[in-house]
Amino acid sequence: MGRPGINFLRVPEPPTIPGFNADRFTNRVADIQHFETQIARPGNELTPLWFHGVGGAGKTTLLQRFKQTCDAEGIPCKIVDVCPHGQGALQPLEVYAAIRTGLLPDQPAPRFDLATEWLRVVDAKTADRERRASDTAASLGGTTAQGLEEVFDLIPAGVPVAKLTKKALGPAADWLGARKLWDYFKTDRGLSDFQHLKALAYQHTERIYAELPQRLVDDLHTLPRRPNAACRAVVMFDHAEAFATPQDRFRHGDQDAFLRALTTAALSATGRFYPVFVSHYPCDWAKRFPDQPTLNQPDQRPVAGFDRSDALTLLGKWELQLDNHPELIEAVLAACAEDRPDDAPAHYFVQMLELCATAIDNERDLQGQVTSTAASFRLPAGDWKALTRRLLKSVRDDTERDWLLTLAATPRFDEPAARAMHGGGYAAEDAAWRRLRRYPFLNTVPPYEHWFTFHQSLTRGLRRELAEDPAHHETLHRRWLDHWTARQGGPS
Repeated sequence: MGRPGINFLRVPEPPTIPGFNADRFTNRVADIQHFETQIARPGNELTPLWFHGVGGAGKTTLLQRFKQTCDAEGIPCKIVDVCPHGQGALQPLEVYAAIRTGLLPDQPAPRFDLATEWLRVVDAKTADRERRASDTAASLGGTTAQGLEEVFDLIPAGVPVAKLTKKALGPAADWLGARKLWDYFKTDRGLSDFQHLKALAYQHTERIYAELPQRLVDDLHTLPRRPNAACRAVVMFDHAEAFATPQDRFRHGDQDAFLRALTTAALSATGRFYPVFVSHYPCDWAKRFPDQPTLNQPDQRPVAGFDRSDALTLLGKWELQLDNHPELIEAVLAACAEDRPDDAPAHYFVQMLELCATAIDNERDLQGQVTSTAASFRLPAGDWKALTRRLLKSVRDDTERDWLLTLAATPRFDEPAARAMHGGGYAAEDAAWRRLRRYPFLNTVPPYEHWFTFHQSLTRGLRRELAEDPAHHETLHRRWLDHWTARQGGPS
């Protein structure tokens, strides 16, 4: 594998869609039941799941439903967004780090943490060493890369473990203790590992990167075993198209090597976790790994949009009382339809249905009656750009329209940032914020529970709108820069 930069803080959690209950939708039942069967399988064989489908079909929502199952069963679960919105594909170390912090948030992972600390020392030699070192330090509780180098300077080859006391090591021992590495360091295996990594550092760091998956699963052996079930935990990878097809944005340059190592690690008997992938595209596993016929090939399952019954159920969740507006319902369904062969049943984009419902809700009068017309939704089927413009048309005034465009141009925002960039006065900001929090395309970004982004497809549509008016785009961008400069000395 290549040498990615170390930056733990750029790994966000995927969005949570409030109020969405996948049990209400019939064409998700089979997928949910299949997942529940897989995680309960006994024995030593697990078959990874690989879901694929077009953007907006509801794949991320399905992962959230799987996580609900894991939480109810007490199974450790982590969702890793492989390609966070606006940030490009994660690097291998970032993926492993997200798994480590997700499955062992309060437990030591000495073999993995020690290797990443060494990589941080090496990475600190690069031009942007201060940023990367501080990011990693904040995630692992450290402040400087010097501590590890000092530890190694105090360890001559062959020194007995018994002589490595806290008094002898002084500040270096405190440094080890802060990282929960002291107990590991005081074992023969730990000391040997320290010396092994010291020998590899600077000249053979590629070997350290190659060891990371096995080190991770070695540490995961502390996860409790589940009675009569093979997997101890579940890790789900959203936007796994970065793994599925060769592309420049997966910057370490070798998707095959990484995917092979990740899957082999997941299915190893030491710290077995169940991998679930979600991607726009299927993965030709046999072609990718012809030399490893025994590698567990994933069970690949397409995710289509909702059928008509489920689409109507979703619209009904909004309590828009559309029963008296059959033409409007048909126009919305047509605008949200997926491409399909003439003889195939119709399916509808989940996120597009939510966006249309939002627009209709925005346009209700003071008595709550629907005022939207069928003609206003007669748009090209599955056209995010057209639906984005339709949403902007439904907002209440130009200030709020510009506000949505501004927020779409930001990597993420919280309530103070959103209010500052609205600029409509306190009462207007309060009302706008309340409406925004109702929008289904507003996604939270845990563990920063007060931070938000928009759904990726909507964001792309809004940014295309901005691109068509460069001067206006520059004005809104300057507003964003001014806010962050005043708030924390520069954009986040």
